[in-house]
Amino acid sequence: MRLSRVAREAWDTAIYLQTDLNDLEVHLGISECWTSQSPDYQKAIKYMNQRQFQLAVDKLEGLVVQRLFELTKANASETGTNIKQSCLLFIIAVI
Repeated sequence: MRLSRVAREAWDTAIYLQTDLNDLEVHLGISECWTSQSPDYQKAIKYMNQRQFQLAVDKLEGLVVQRLFELTKANASETGTNIKQSCLLFIIAVI
């Protein structure tokens, strides 16, 4: 009988969460759910993809700057210029 108690608690939790979700949708004035064909959904997906790409570029830029500082400490900054140019060409090619 333990399984039925666990199942009942899970069901009660699901109902509670659905009720909260409905209340939030009413409070925020959300009248329809998005589908994969909704224009707002498409915009959100595009934004998320662009955001992920921008985060990756930012991380790469940070790594390049970090490496340039390391090369400067080793008095090899001229080599770093070639690396920087290569990285910039790579970023431009990806875009």
